[in-house]
Amino acid sequence: MSENDILEYLFPSEINYVLWRPITVIGLPSSGKTNFSLYIAKLVRDRYPGDVNVVYTNNLRVAIDRLDDRLVQVLIIDDAIRHQGSFTGIRDRELAFNPLT
Repeated sequence: MSENDILEYLFPSEINYVLWRPITVIGLPSSGKTNFSLYIAKLVRDRYPGDVNVVYTNNLRVAIDRLDDRLVQVLIIDDAIRHQGSFTGIRDRELAFNPLT
């Protein structure tokens, strides 16, 4: 499978129906997982300009709440296992933002 085949699978030229493309990034601390995830989000935004909703958070519930009506949704849940049950004193909604704006 070539790089172009992989990119076409992940980011089809035409989207007119719901596609689910989960990507799990695993690595040691400080190995670049977050930077790689943000790079993937940038690739998606470049491929589908103006029609991408990017949500970056550490909480799956917040990510789901931030889904909107745009055709392409990119949810980056960073360190989800570590933050799954934690209480940091910050409301979940304040943890979500679009890192590409």
